[in-house]
Amino acid sequence: PKCLSVGKENCLSIAYFEGDAQCQPCEANQVFYHDDGHPECLPIGEPNCLTVSYFDGNPLCMNCESQFIKHDIESRPVCMEPGKPGCKSVHYFDGNPMCLDCDIKNVFYGKDSKPICLDFGSLSCLTVVHFEGEPVCMPCEKMHVFYGSDSSPVCLPLGEVPSCK
Repeated sequence: PKCLSVGKENCLSIAYFEGDAQCQPCEANQVFYHDDGHPECLPIGEPNCLTVSYFDGNPLCMNCESQFIKHDIESRPVCMEPGKPGCKSVHYFDGNPMCLDCDIKNVFYGKDSKPICLDFGSLSCLTVVHFEGEPVCMPCEKMHVFYGSDSSPVCLPLGEVPSCK
């Protein structure tokens, strides 16, 4: 048997690695295990370590709460916190999360499925139509949108229809 001085500065808790008890310089709730079984102390609760997430079997400090952790295409955890500056909504593109600086009602998708922000509802964007696979703001209501010979959208007052040539 081994005698460990739990409660001393370098032995605040005990963790086991390969069946051997080891002193840890942190509280038990701060001990996290790697996929090979070795323990590591992480400063959970501090601003740069609000929660812990795992990548490739290894614990990582995350600077956001767990509900804001998204995973990229390689399963790496990333903090995406809607409501923070520059991140009003979170969307995925090519398997990776991305923050957009607009509310969800202003997010539109182009032909490559990439989300973009449009100022829908403003005077310059009363309607959104697609042209060549991309969303386009129109400064008129949908019933005033007509399409030219090249399929480009134009706003015309009702009663004026583009002439055929």
